[in-house]
Amino acid sequence: MRQEGLPARMDFQTEVISVTESGEFQMRFIPDPRRYEKISGQSEGETLYVDKYFGHAIPLRALVEGDWDGLPVYYRPPLIKSVGDYVRERELAVGETLRSGSFVPPSQMPDCHTTIQPHSALMAFVSVDVCGSSALRSQNAAQYDRSFETMIMELGTSLGHFHAQIFKTTGDGFIAYLDEPSFTTMSDNTVDLCLTLAGLMQNSVNPGLQAANLPPLQIRIGADAGQSIAKKISIPSTGFELTDISSDALNRAVKIQEAAPSGKVAIGFALYSLLHVQWLERCKPMDFDGISVGIPDYLAFDVA
Repeated sequence: MRQEGLPARMDFQTEVISVTESGEFQMRFIPDPRRYEKISGQSEGETLYVDKYFGHAIPLRALVEGDWDGLPVYYRPPLIKSVGDYVRERELAVGETLRSGSFVPPSQMPDCHTTIQPHSALMAFVSVDVCGSSALRSQNAAQYDRSFETMIMELGTSLGHFHAQIFKTTGDGFIAYLDEPSFTTMSDNTVDLCLTLAGLMQNSVNPGLQAANLPPLQIRIGADAGQSIAKKISIPSTGFELTDISSDALNRAVKIQEAAPSGKVAIGFALYSLLHVQWLERCKPMDFDGISVGIPDYLAFDVA
């Protein structure tokens, strides 16, 4: 299965060959053996690299003779270097925020929120939802609202560390998007973000909520990627305006989130097909009704 309109990814291991005094350098790119099986002499004596996950065969000739001149290279990693350190830092910060009533910002400031502009692009979406929110709110609305506000502040802050933006809140959660010129960076950051959000809830937000005698919240997270159109909607007679996003990937992310187990991260096949092998190794197929997204055989994966 491969969705039309999506780019193809190849993963390499890199090796620096030489560096000059002026800063110019040469590097060797080797197809990552975790992802590819090297087969020699199978097609008119040609060496092939067979993708272990998707079955594609890539001729060595295509890599050597490919036109790489002028190909742009983008590098936008997360702004936090260690998720473990960040989660521990925020556990203390959440407790202090709840005690003082003033938000304690992280040591590494996130990207600022920006308003999406009309355009068409490959985008990734993350849908986050609180499990059993209606029952929790009916028990004590004021306490639930305070827990939810704490969650939104913490998770929303972390979105900025992964160059993501909140598209909208949903009452019981939110939908975020990533919109990067590099689909590889965007895809890897999306999964890294999802796992970070899950870790923050379990190890930072909920311990702080419990210490403040507030109800802990369990979330589930779904994500997917695909071609999307951001367009402006306006009603001249009332002056109403907003920028909306039309995307099957957004709809899939929400449906996948609804199927995800509590506390877990689940992603769709389109996003899965764009990931680095380090993330593919952490994915396992999950039960998912593809009919709910209009694609009967659509696959979804748990990410650990």
